Amino acid sequence: DTVPCDSLDALCAGADALVHTAIRKDIIARVPMQRLVDTLDYHSSPEEAAATAQRAGMTTLVLTHYVPAIAPGGEQEWVDLAATEFEGQIEVGDDLHTVTIGDKE
Repeated sequence: DTVPCDSLDALCAGADALVHTAIRKDIIARVPMQRLVDTLDYHSSPEEAAATAQRAGMTTLVLTHYVPAIAPGGEQEWVDLAATEFEGQIEVGDDLHTVTIGDKE
């Protein structure tokens, strides 16, 4: 759980892939539950996660730990949001998701 910051950018420098939690801030901001709205302070949107990966020059972004949960068939919407900020490969990963980076898995 993190938001964009210089420290995160420094940690990402030189990496090929970023596995990042993602929260739909546009949806959560409309929920009338302060405890849930407070999570916006320490979670990144798909676009923010993607911008972090783009700044670091990564080739792959894997979104995970979604809030709210992605409805079946709704994965492309999350990918499309991230694609506004990232030019590389974007994956929506669940538990045990495998990503191939270069010639290694």
